[in-house]
Amino acid sequence: MRRSETIGGCSERDLLLMTTHILVIGAASIDTKGRAREPIRAGTSTPGAIRVSVGGVARNIAENLVRLGEPVVLLSAVGDDGSGRRIPVSYTTLTLPTYHSA
Repeated sequence: MRRSETIGGCSERDLLLMTTHILVIGAASIDTKGRAREPIRAGTSTPGAIRVSVGGVARNIAENLVRLGEPVVLLSAVGDDGSGRRIPVSYTTLTLPTYHSA
């Protein structure tokens, strides 16, 4: 069903809200982790690697519930910057719907 289609006058969003689902409320954020390849010495550069990924306890719980086949709605505040825009994009691979952001 495309977003513009309706069933019985109800949009896909309305149908989602009328079905039984698990509501997860909490943080969706960006995790940034750095790891040095060698011991850190004061006054020098230390080679290493930085890993950036989507995270947040509620987002992680919602992701795992979706992977288990559960219908999930995640309610979370997300910023309007590069990091904030990255979070909803990660949901498209999980079939976790996003309907509203402010």
